[in-house]
Amino acid sequence: MKGLTVAVLGDQALAAALGKKGTVSDLSFFNLKRGDDGCTFIHPSRYPEKFQSLANALAMADAAVLVVDKLDRELGETIVALDAFGIARGFIILRNYLSMDQLRPYVAKTTLEEFRFHDSDSAALTDSIMELPAAPVDGPARVPVDHFFDVKGVGTVALGCVRRGTVRQHDLLEAFPTGKRATVRSIQVHDEGVREAPFGARAGLALKGVGVSDLDRGVVLAPPGSLKVPERLDVPFSAGRYWKGLVRKELVLHVACGLRIVPARVDSVDGEGLRPGTTGKVGLRFERPLPCEPGDRLVGLDLDSKGLRIAGHGICP
Repeated sequence: MKGLTVAVLGDQALAAALGKKGTVSDLSFFNLKRGDDGCTFIHPSRYPEKFQSLANALAMADAAVLVVDKLDRELGETIVALDAFGIARGFIILRNYLSMDQLRPYVAKTTLEEFRFHDSDSAALTDSIMELPAAPVDGPARVPVDHFFDVKGVGTVALGCVRRGTVRQHDLLEAFPTGKRATVRSIQVHDEGVREAPFGARAGLALKGVGVSDLDRGVVLAPPGSLKVPERLDVPFSAGRYWKGLVRKELVLHVACGLRIVPARVDSVDGEGLRPGTTGKVGLRFERPLPCEPGDRLVGLDLDSKGLRIAGHGICP
């Protein structure tokens, strides 16, 4: 079974044409099942007014579809965000007679240089997406929770895409960073009851031992002790080329790791600070718990900026 999660940016109607409507909030989900394979399409419904909507969609995505109908500030921020979140696979659809040559300067030296141009036919696009490989990520199961609710007769149900390993019925999982532990009572994938959900599957997990008050978007379900929740990290950080700020001591950024976004204060930085386009080591002290592990991508957000809202990115040491 192959599972993919694809962010569809710039056209919610296209996302709706690619799959069956699922959960809708500031993120809109559309699900497709083809044989044993499945794909989840996500559209950030509240972007551009709420940047967190785009950040969450990209944090979940294995690939992206970018629809371009004009060359504007919103497009520029979306391209920078795709690059900061490391999305290197996907498709670009051009409209309103825009040409590839017009767009290429916008995507130069970003991960979007690897994207393929595609026509807007939804059936052909679906075929191209389903041809993308999805290499499983082995290791302890890891499921960032994006939605959760109470179901009469079932109890607490958490929704999320399996980002590593396999979740099995009766597994004991910890809800990071709360410390609460839960047993997986049952699992649904594409509205069907299953005994396990492999890497890439979007799953509904019925949980025993936690209530909806114990969950939040960005809580990570994983085996007990498999993640860390540091109060502080020294992070190799690349300040965004187009961000207008300076990474300096006492600066407060919001840091996105997976679906969790928390404020963090810079308590140390190389030199007098990192200017746009430079790299260095930055000490971050998190003001709320942030589950992470070595290799995780940390994206710094400047949510109060009147311009570009991506300050840069680093990798969890």
